[in-house]
Amino acid sequence: MATIVARRTYDVDEILSVLKHPDILKTIAEDNSQNFDIDVSAECFIAADIDGELSALFIFSKTGAVVFDIHAHVLPAKRPHSRDLGVAILKYFFKCYPWAEKLNALIPVCYPNVVRYAESFGFKLEGVNRKSYVHPDGIIDQLYLGATQDEVLNGLY
Repeated sequence: MATIVARRTYDVDEILSVLKHPDILKTIAEDNSQNFDIDVSAECFIAADIDGELSALFIFSKTGAVVFDIHAHVLPAKRPHSRDLGVAILKYFFKCYPWAEKLNALIPVCYPNVVRYAESFGFKLEGVNRKSYVHPDGIIDQLYLGATQDEVLNGLY
């Protein structure tokens, strides 16, 4: 049985090692941009390790008094454990930030697998950000998904 540990990270090199992984980069870099502005004091970066090996990184950006945007990144070799990694990270996040009431995700329509992943944690479609994401096929829509703390925590079990 694999041991999964979630933890806050302030290590910019570790964060960039996930974001610049070729399989992650091609899904998050609009127009092939690699200009990442990593500010570990302004955003919450939570990593998860499987048996001591970095496996996932979620980024939480505070956008309101009780609201955070969430960006989930699971390294390709660890995707069979995506669900367990997400559970560990989300439990850790709400343990550290019990006052956080809402999480929002903005997901390009070309990634239905990511939409399903978010939905598996209680996220629901809340709207569409039309023509807002640069994709090789042109400018495409992004879906707004959101979940309350209760919806997420109920979706973890």
